[in-house]
Amino acid sequence: MEQMESLINDIKAKLQANGQDPENYLRGLKHNRAINYWEYIQVDTLLSLQNPRTNFKDETIFIMYHQITELVLKLIRHELDQLCLTEVEPTLFVEKLYRMVRYTDLLSSSFSIMNQGMSYEDYNQFRLSLSPASGFQSAQFRFIELMCTDVDLLIHEHFRKNLTAETTLAEKFDFVYWQEAGYNRETKKKNKTLSDFETKYMGNFIQTAVNMKDKNLNQKYKNMLKNLDQTGQKIQHRLANGAPRNRQNLPKIKRRSENRNRRQPLGKIPPSTIPKKNLLPRIMVEGGNRELGERRIIF
Repeated sequence: MEQMESLINDIKAKLQANGQDPENYLRGLKHNRAINYWEYIQVDTLLSLQNPRTNFKDETIFIMYHQITELVLKLIRHELDQLCLTEVEPTLFVEKLYRMVRYTDLLSSSFSIMNQGMSYEDYNQFRLSLSPASGFQSAQFRFIELMCTDVDLLIHEHFRKNLTAETTLAEKFDFVYWQEAGYNRETKKKNKTLSDFETKYMGNFIQTAVNMKDKNLNQKYKNMLKNLDQTGQKIQHRLANGAPRNRQNLPKIKRRSENRNRRQPLGKIPPSTIPKKNLLPRIMVEGGNRELGERRIIF
């Protein structure tokens, strides 16, 4: 009974702090019905979102795979929101990075659903009915990039060297690498795929870049290193001078042969911030330093 009274008092205090009437809230609980799985997850709605445009059976696979991809990307953005918009301790910072690595691995390892799980002939037919739509128009990829790093680093070096202090943020977006998917620099014309994409999202992209200027993942990581103690200074020295010499603090990383040819992520995670629990996901290592087991993430 004491525990129940204590719980009720805690609930009352929380409701009052939020400006709610505890008595009315508790009376309302009498009318609540039990929730079930299919309502909470909205299963019926989720399973009704596949609307093929043709009669090819594999188009349904194509739609569902991309919908799953968008949900996984939202998982990554969910973690980025917490890392970029709030202050977190180094251990939690690394833990959330590893969550994103797991989500990224899920996407990387699932592409066989597309290239081996559909009829190539059917795909070439139903894909014609989807023009000018393209997976390029997945805005979440762009939001993730903008939350991870500075806009300047999304511009090829060839164009970046021509930027000046007077170049506006909006002008920089004319040179980000994904412009090459639909912008003809000779005719200065954009195809409909890119034009429609920018009409819908460019304002949001620019605003995100503004919001993330000093808060993106790369900046947060650098600021975290600056705020560390003497250990952090040693880490900075190691980052500046290549691989760490002391391997004793680096937990062994299980590597799989099929990962050796995958694109290598960038940016090191300080060994001193690695959680003690040996529950870390598989992390890629730089080709030239495989034996050192350096953990790296995408920045």
